[in-house]
Amino acid sequence: MRIDPTYVLDTNVFIDAEESEPFAEAAARFIATHSVRVSSVVVAELIIGTRSARVRERVLGNLREQAAVLGDVTPTVEDWQIAAAGWVRLAPGSAERRSIWNDLLLAASCSRAGATLITSNHADFKRIARHIPLRHATPWPADHDV
Repeated sequence: MRIDPTYVLDTNVFIDAEESEPFAEAAARFIATHSVRVSSVVVAELIIGTRSARVRERVLGNLREQAAVLGDVTPTVEDWQIAAAGWVRLAPGSAERRSIWNDLLLAASCSRAGATLITSNHADFKRIARHIPLRHATPWPADHDV
């Protein structure tokens, strides 16, 4: 019996979908045909970073529907500790620490949940994966690629 992999979409994937209709269509097909859970870290980033209330409400409404079906991936106390340990190892300078914190928290929670992170930020997550065991792929992987 084959178990379908679980995926989480990074914030930048939602931003890319807002900026490109073909990308948005590919994202919709991917979500419709794969097990995609919602990360609370991504939800927070979208709330903070989306300037348009209309876009924010549409995206967050879609995420609420998606989370109701497959559930969410929310960091646990252990995820926070793993992310903090990664922070100490990866980002000794204060400027980089701020920008990488959410990525570390997202990586730790995806790792624990056994989810593959779909991200346009492959370079940073490749670096993070050296310290936090994380499967990640660039949009849109074939099932056999992950």
